[in-house]
Amino acid sequence: MLALCGWGLLLLTGSVQAAKIESAAGIDYSHGFSYLSELKYPADFEHFDWVNPDAPRTGELRIPVLGRYDSFNYFTNTGRSVVGMYPLNDNFKFFYDSLLQFSADEKVSMYGLLAEGFYYAEDRSWYAFKLREDAYWHDGKPLTIDDVIFSFNTLTKEGPAWMLSSYQDISHVEQIGPWEIKFVMKEGMTNSSSPRAAGFMPIIPKHYWEDKDITKNLTEPPLFSGPYKIVDWRLGRYFVAERQENYWGNNVPSMRGRFNYQTIKFDYFRDDQVLLEAMRGYLVDIQEDGNPKNWNVEYDFPGARDGLFKMELIPITAPIPMRWPLFWNLRDERFKDVRVREALWLLFDFEFMNRVMYFDFYRSARSLYHGAEDMEATGLPSQDEIELLEPFRDQIPPRVYTETFEAPRNDGYGINRHYVERAINLFAEAGWVIRNGRMVNAETGEQFHIDFVMPSHGLTRPLLPYEQQLNRVGISTTVRVPEISNWAFRIRKREFNASVRSDSAWRTVGQSLRNRFDSAIADMEYGTNTFGMTDPAVDYLVDHILAASTHDEYEAAVKAVDRVIMWNFYHLPLGYLPGAPLVYWDKFGKPDGPPLERVPWADAWWYDEEKAAQIEERVAAAIE
Repeated sequence: MLALCGWGLLLLTGSVQAAKIESAAGIDYSHGFSYLSELKYPADFEHFDWVNPDAPRTGELRIPVLGRYDSFNYFTNTGRSVVGMYPLNDNFKFFYDSLLQFSADEKVSMYGLLAEGFYYAEDRSWYAFKLREDAYWHDGKPLTIDDVIFSFNTLTKEGPAWMLSSYQDISHVEQIGPWEIKFVMKEGMTNSSSPRAAGFMPIIPKHYWEDKDITKNLTEPPLFSGPYKIVDWRLGRYFVAERQENYWGNNVPSMRGRFNYQTIKFDYFRDDQVLLEAMRGYLVDIQEDGNPKNWNVEYDFPGARDGLFKMELIPITAPIPMRWPLFWNLRDERFKDVRVREALWLLFDFEFMNRVMYFDFYRSARSLYHGAEDMEATGLPSQDEIELLEPFRDQIPPRVYTETFEAPRNDGYGINRHYVERAINLFAEAGWVIRNGRMVNAETGEQFHIDFVMPSHGLTRPLLPYEQQLNRVGISTTVRVPEISNWAFRIRKREFNASVRSDSAWRTVGQSLRNRFDSAIADMEYGTNTFGMTDPAVDYLVDHILAASTHDEYEAAVKAVDRVIMWNFYHLPLGYLPGAPLVYWDKFGKPDGPPLERVPWADAWWYDEEKAAQIEERVAAAIE
């Protein structure tokens, strides 16, 4: 049933309507929110199809994490907080509850968690939530509208930089009933990603935080409302979370059958090789490991040969982003020139790297969102895209209109002299020439140097042949691999020439694109536009994504952004994987069903006592 007559993008209700949600403000609330398709689940649904509502709640899940942590407070611009404080999806949503949450078997649908009802005004100038009245914090105090208002006001004023941009189009929030809250958009703003951002905002306890500085790091866990509570830790080394038997949301339909482990231990490793040994030694249980060498060489050990250890590239239905692409610091004058960026792109031999170093594990990246037909730009731009791009025809690369973006095609067996020649010519056009074997500035004589700052040694492997190629044309290079917290600090402080980042690809990309690329936050300290991108065409197109009123408008704007970003060579794509590369000890039960938007191993799988006993018996016998 359409909840918003006259606006075809937002479809808010399922096919069945349960008992009407009472409203002191007289609002006709829905049980969910979606703006690409109709909700799959009716208002009286009991649980998601991709969970086992009768799953046992027992056992321990041990998760490895690379690096260290120094804070239990996610909402600062400094330090590195523990995993799970604010997840990119519901997989790791252990501690803070939010108003709404996603379903893994739908593109962008969200259903009530803390909120039992949602409403979006037809003109999109405001939206509202109706809270459940039985939610409470781990200390037993009720979770109320005051907590929601406090969370919004605090996080949008003192929270991390990316939060400031996520909620920048909201004017204010106001209480409209004992359990109802209204979010009012700034005049003229029609950001259709705003309800999703507000629905996923972590709600924090006012009575805990009101006398504390939320911008400071915490060395002890704060107060939570979610299914898990942190009960043991050693700062920087590990922490243990225990499931709360009296968790208030146990019987909320969107939570039933989820988060089934009795305890979860997060072990931190400063070295990825040590982490690998811990995985093979049954000291940790599961991780997504996209390292091709590990897949092809390192997991050939008795546990895997005996079928106790599994390696699966699991299909997912979500858009697939580039995996750890290189990006340039666009604040550096050299990298502001698109000719320089294209030349650097031409010198990278993906086929050689993939064949020699990566066992042909990856596929050549060509988009921000691989595998999503309504998002990935293929072929030439449609008429709708051309109309969107027209105001910036003189500012975007002409090939956006005439060519489909594809990476250079090498045979992987030697230097492609054609691409090298093109790269050298582009450098020369940009004012960089080769003299005495050195690539120097034609006017100053300064040598072209690139300082790569990387988060792990494993991610430096593709740089080895790339460095050699750069050195051949006279570009000097250095590669630094600081401890990961120091790496994060360097990236935030913009102390790098080139680095990598791992991105998620949402179905609703407007706000995430704004957070990553918006010109307004390019120079914001600790902001998430780490590239330093200031591209008016991208800003304009992202605004159109956020303001889209039909799916066709949304699709055209998303594909146009994809073309502009790829043809500007802001990234150096290293490839992508057509699925989730999961490695794990086979001690879990999991529901059957078709591929999902993600692999819900943390929140929908469960500990299988019989399987775990077999593994432990075999491991103990091997040790003896």
